[in-house]
Amino acid sequence: MIATIVTFSHSEATYDRAGLEAINRSTAPKYQGLAGLVWKSYWYDDMARENGGIYLWTSREAAEATHDEVHLGRLEKLYGVRPTVRWLDVPVFVDNRTES
Repeated sequence: MIATIVTFSHSEATYDRAGLEAINRSTAPKYQGLAGLVWKSYWYDDMARENGGIYLWTSREAAEATHDEVHLGRLEKLYGVRPTVRWLDVPVFVDNRTES
């Protein structure tokens, strides 16, 4: 598996937590059922004025199919800053969720 951490670094003027959360709520449905995506979580670091997403993928190919230049450009337009993507190998994954 592969994890990606997408980070948007904002200035004081562009970091608006409520506005970012509204964008995230509007984009979340686009990731439901996305091929190769195991899960995605949105995150915020108010002190650093950063936000982004943490993704877990079945393969690097699945991640690359999403995190391409078109996608990054679309995110830049939506969030007002270009994101960075960090790629991490995930050789071991522990899932503590239980089905109800």
